[in-house]
Amino acid sequence: MTDIKHVLATALADEPPSRLDAAAIVRAGRRRVALRRSATAAAVLVAVAAASLPLALGARGPGVDAGTPPPSDIVTTAPSTSSAPPPSARRPPTGPPDVTLPPPAKPLSERRAAELTAVLAHSGALPPVPAKGGRGATDLPWEFFIGWNEYRAAAELTGDRKGTVLIRMSDRRLTCVPVNPSYSTCEWRIVGGVRVAVQTFHYEQSRSIVVTGATADGGTVSVTAVNEDGHGRRTGADTPLTVEEAAKIATAPGLTF
Repeated sequence: MTDIKHVLATALADEPPSRLDAAAIVRAGRRRVALRRSATAAAVLVAVAAASLPLALGARGPGVDAGTPPPSDIVTTAPSTSSAPPPSARRPPTGPPDVTLPPPAKPLSERRAAELTAVLAHSGALPPVPAKGGRGATDLPWEFFIGWNEYRAAAELTGDRKGTVLIRMSDRRLTCVPVNPSYSTCEWRIVGGVRVAVQTFHYEQSRSIVVTGATADGGTVSVTAVNEDGHGRRTGADTPLTVEEAAKIATAPGLTF
């Protein structure tokens, strides 16, 4: 018995090798090959469909929104349907950029923040209006805390005059440069015999002023007053503090590092 006959005899033990129908074996082999090819083709189609379906349905990938194809070199002339306003129509900030400053030369401390709170409270510079703690600050109004490598205090006015006030004290030098001439200005003024920098920001109904004065040790105190509450809602046509009131806080004696 040859090797092939031995194999066939093992596979078909119920039928002797001498009675094997060669033609039938060939036909069966061809059917198996055809079935294998059909199965392979079907598997390929399933794989292609599986890969194409997420794209057709707009599957979400890393950094890609649903229904948005990944970046490519394809250029289309169809008009954009995005609801985002053009850069020129986007709302500008209502104050100077809020960035983390380099650490000051003199280390900040919670003890000094508490001392500054007491100094401001007894300075007579705060307006006699109801207020609560500012959003993102402490629970008490006009209370200094450490944030962004500077001393800060905030208050949300809740009386007849409403809006938000932010006090920032840092070791930056006093300057007067508008953030963007299209929606902000800056000018030097003498208020109460002291020179201060007065910035204004305006966009649609949003209004804010930033009055900055120099401290005795070379730093600055800036007071930002915005006609919005802690949630960004308009509180009136004017800022909650006048330039004179903000300047009184910015130049209060004793606010030093």
